[in-house]
Amino acid sequence: MYKACIFDLDGTLTDTLDSLWYSVNETLKQLGVKMISREQCRGFVGDGARCLVERALRATGDVELERIEDAMQIFGRVFSEKCTYHVAPYEGILSLLEELKSRGLAIAVFTNKPHQQAVDVAVRQIDQQVDGLAGREPRLKAGGVHLREIFVKQFIGVVQKKPVDGGADLRTAVIEHPHAELQQHGHGFQHRDLFARQLVQVI
Repeated sequence: MYKACIFDLDGTLTDTLDSLWYSVNETLKQLGVKMISREQCRGFVGDGARCLVERALRATGDVELERIEDAMQIFGRVFSEKCTYHVAPYEGILSLLEELKSRGLAIAVFTNKPHQQAVDVAVRQIDQQVDGLAGREPRLKAGGVHLREIFVKQFIGVVQKKPVDGGADLRTAVIEHPHAELQQHGHGFQHRDLFARQLVQVI
């Protein structure tokens, strides 16, 4: 019997593609280089902000990533301000979370998005349905134990579902939760055939 569900945030619960696309293009604009298309951005996401910016720079001709540090500073500033830009839950997500809660399941969100940005998105979109949320923030510790571990230990042996988005999330899920039942919720930003190839590579 399931007692908890752990979700990723970007591309799983919430559609944040436009916020990422806007932020990376504003970064490129400030660097004085050409911008990327929305579909290019869709293909670049999934492995964290730095990989997104690196891929965008290479697409504009900076194959040696000579401007990566400047770009990351700009991107960090812009995305902090625009992380909720055009963000919305995917169709059916709110009703799904409500249904899970009505069945007594605990809901957590673990994401590689910086913690404060994850909070900003969650508070606006799904806050009422979430029991625990942890983003990328090393200072989020309690007695030396990361908040993610606290939630998982609370449901040790019964946390079995972890919907994932692909890429880094897929690899992390398989490594950290080898006995979990991995579920592909839609396929986030990634195209379905790419998700399937990644799963085969991980396994």
